[in-house]
Amino acid sequence: MNNENKIVPFVSYRNMSEPQNIMHFKYLITALVICFISACSTTSHFANTVEKEETVKFQNKWKKGEFIVSNYKDVTTSSKPVSEIQELWIIEPVENKSLVRIRSMKDESLYLHVENGVLELGEIKKGWWSAQWAIINHGNFVRIKNAWKINHYLNIENGQLESSPVKDGWHSAMWHIEVAK
Repeated sequence: MNNENKIVPFVSYRNMSEPQNIMHFKYLITALVICFISACSTTSHFANTVEKEETVKFQNKWKKGEFIVSNYKDVTTSSKPVSEIQELWIIEPVENKSLVRIRSMKDESLYLHVENGVLELGEIKKGWWSAQWAIINHGNFVRIKNAWKINHYLNIENGQLESSPVKDGWHSAMWHIEVAK
């Protein structure tokens, strides 16, 4: 039988070297993570329709006057009047369009991320999952879920803006997105 016409129905890992097995295992894990995030995250209509960058404000449901604000590399919430540019964020689509990056309008080189374990505003590398977010509908509000720490959401439950696990009904993790005019 000619080897060119031979059909191989599955990959046999027994015949592969250890580095090949590791490489295939890494690809398999990456594919499973992507499938898990896609299946478990019902992204909002807003996130699914992000074809281009949108400039927005994020207002908290629990503390209605609280907006997410940036001040250079500091990210927090504030109910006090601040310059409008501090309240503005740019939502930019990630290539797969079901995730977004959230960039500061005040300093457009800074993004929200959790690369070091806590919520930060800083420079990122383009492929960082820690700087990618799913915007998930929750009634008339959204929850903002990190793609890397998949049980972490932006919230103000403990009085300050953070990315951490939350309970489903917590208003402190629900946000109204206002598209800037």
